[in-house]
Amino acid sequence: MSVIKVSNILACPICKKKLILDNNEFICLFDKVAYPIVNNISHLSLAATRKLSFDEIEKIKSQHKIIR
Repeated sequence: MSVIKVSNILACPICKKKLILDNNEFICLFDKVAYPIVNNISHLSLAATRKLSFDEIEKIKSQHKIIR
């Protein structure tokens, strides 16, 4: 199963909202975190999360045409 197909069924383990696929990471805009994808394996553990900066969030929103 490809990463794109998986992205349609995965949810953020923190808030259960939809994740956005962006540059080998799954992004949760609600919690402002990124989960890495390494060797086509998504790492959705809290230990693997990376906090997103305000600038990163705005860039992702504009790339994916998300208005909030």
